[in-house]
Amino acid sequence: MDQSHSTSVISFFSDLSRTDLNDTLKAHFSLTNRLSETMSEFASKLGSSYEKFSSELKMLVKSFRRKNDELKKERHLGQGNFFSIWEAMMMEIEGEASAYTELASSLQQTVAQPLAEFTSKKRAQYKKLFAYREQIEGTLVKSEEGLQKRHREYAEAWTKYKAQDKDTLKECAIILGAVFLMCLCFMGPLPLALLFSTLALSLAM
Repeated sequence: MDQSHSTSVISFFSDLSRTDLNDTLKAHFSLTNRLSETMSEFASKLGSSYEKFSSELKMLVKSFRRKNDELKKERHLGQGNFFSIWEAMMMEIEGEASAYTELASSLQQTVAQPLAEFTSKKRAQYKKLFAYREQIEGTLVKSEEGLQKRHREYAEAWTKYKAQDKDTLKECAIILGAVFLMCLCFMGPLPLALLFSTLALSLAM
């Protein structure tokens, strides 16, 4: 039962993984623990009250049995039916006193103590779970910050690379333009066209 409950608690946490629910979850579990503590305290005090009441009933019957023993000495003067009813009532009260004693013991053993143990275990479990949850959330935040930092660094590096690439293309264009003009001046338009056609074919191959 404890294992299945633990599994359900873990499943409950996994379904509520949003960080903005932490305060709500803590408030919920705090209320649950306080309710368990209150129920355990009530059962314990109720059991004590029943036990005290049982003792008082037993003392009451015991004190009146002494008086009854004195009355029995003169029983031959009256009818016995009345005495029988009186003794039956005292026996019934004694039975109720014993029942209250058993009820008090049952409340302590099956309600108050198990609830107290349950509350203590769950408090420790929730404390451990919340600590683990906060640790994981901290790790995720750091990882996210690191990822964003690397993304910024990559974007800056790419921007610089693109800027350098544009500068390189401009320089190449200027050099090619200068070479074209020089060739045009010294070789004429027809040889220049043949030269550039040969150059283009070699680059294509």
